[in-house]
Amino acid sequence: MVNVGDAERGRRGDAEKASADELSASPRLPLSASSSTAALLTPRGRGAVATIRLHGDVSLLDGGNAPLFHAANGRLAANQTLQRIAFGRWGSAHDDQPPEEIVVCRTTSDAVEIHCHGGDAASARILADLERRGCAIVSAFDLSKQQTGTFEAECLDAVSRAVTLRTAAILI
Repeated sequence: MVNVGDAERGRRGDAEKASADELSASPRLPLSASSSTAALLTPRGRGAVATIRLHGDVSLLDGGNAPLFHAANGRLAANQTLQRIAFGRWGSAHDDQPPEEIVVCRTTSDAVEIHCHGGDAASARILADLERRGCAIVSAFDLSKQQTGTFEAECLDAVSRAVTLRTAAILI
């Protein structure tokens, strides 16, 4: 029997590694050293929407005098209602870039999904801003493994890479 994890990790490719490495040349914090982790959940490249999951300290988005997320409803990210969508803008007042329109949803008390324009620019900016606030940027696989365990993460990873319904059904 083939170990799906080893096979998939071998094929994970340079694109995923490059996205994390392009964010900055600073050393990455190990998962245990950071209270928050974030990952790009959608594939890199052009697309309608990109999704980033932040797990840990949601108040990173609020950031005192320079919040990253400015909700249209005026609430801080940490005070958004669970499982409710909040529209807003991304970017601090000290940022030289124009604000990015995003949609945020607090899925649990310590997790937020950030939905922004697809493509590399918006998601890379958000991940870079989170990293500057002390968030560890990891792959979607590593974030899943951290939350569910290795076996479940490998199963989710294999199903997500299935190119046909038949293949997905076999894996399930």
